[in-house]
Amino acid sequence: MRYKITALVLAGAFLLAAEPARAQDEDHFDFNNAIGVGVGLTRVEGFGVLSVTGTYRFNWWDDEDESLRQTLTGGRSRIKGFVEAEVGYWKESDLRPFDSDFTVGVNAIAVYPTRHVDIFFGGGVGAHFLSESASVEAEESQGNQTKFGTNIQFGVDLNFTEPVAIFALGRYDILQGDIFDFQSKIQVGLRYRF
Repeated sequence: MRYKITALVLAGAFLLAAEPARAQDEDHFDFNNAIGVGVGLTRVEGFGVLSVTGTYRFNWWDDEDESLRQTLTGGRSRIKGFVEAEVGYWKESDLRPFDSDFTVGVNAIAVYPTRHVDIFFGGGVGAHFLSESASVEAEESQGNQTKFGTNIQFGVDLNFTEPVAIFALGRYDILQGDIFDFQSKIQVGLRYRF
């Protein structure tokens, strides 16, 4: 076990040292769009379910928008704002009455960049298309349903190279109704920034 931890620490130190040098000023955070793909664990009704997510971020506010920055932060912050379109999916055959969730949503994300780690937080809304498998018994059947929900999320992007980051996030979804009304998610993945 000690060997594995030492190997992970050395690999992390190597990756940070091998990172191309970034400018010392705020211009190192100069991308306006990002595509992300992640996998993770979603907790639904006591079950841990493997989930996948894809996102596309585009910039809607950055440091160059002086009037908005002055209003929101008093001119002291490097925070950038993004709108993020997302799709997500999970499936678990042991869940009843629904065994899968296909999500389409939009989020507002604030990113605070640093030299090696970008911290983000935000929230959004989405439509969850819940479906049941053919194995659901007739008395349990609820049919396929669409539920609307909101989410809050936070995480970090580890700046691996200039265009590529490894991200980790925690997220909590609240859905309308009584069935599957809460989903908590932990995800990791890659983000390509351009």
